[in-house]
Amino acid sequence: VLKKIKKEHDIEFATVSLPEVETYIFKTTVPQEALATIDDALVVKIQENVPLETNKIIYHYKVLSSKKTRGDTEVVVTVFPRNVIAAYTKLFNEIGIEPITLESESESKMQEVSKRSLSKEK
Repeated sequence: VLKKIKKEHDIEFATVSLPEVETYIFKTTVPQEALATIDDALVVKIQENVPLETNKIIYHYKVLSSKKTRGDTEVVVTVFPRNVIAAYTKLFNEIGIEPITLESESESKMQEVSKRSLSKEK
């Protein structure tokens, strides 16, 4: 099916939406002073929130806001099992589509809603 879609639409690159059942998403706070080494701070938070070893995951994060009163920064962390990323990357590479971004379904939906909202405002 993917090969057919690739051929019909001449697709070379794609943003890939991964199933939520394969994704861990959580919101946390990081002290303002830890932002310079945010990855170190997030590894600790991931160990507290995700039942996978850190060497078996790939993660990314988005800084939401800074709370002025406490000096903390809100962060949303998305974690994927490394083997899931590898499987999807292999699948798309085998059919000749280069995955540019791999993200959770909810992230994909959120971006689509944001794009549509912005286009309506114009």
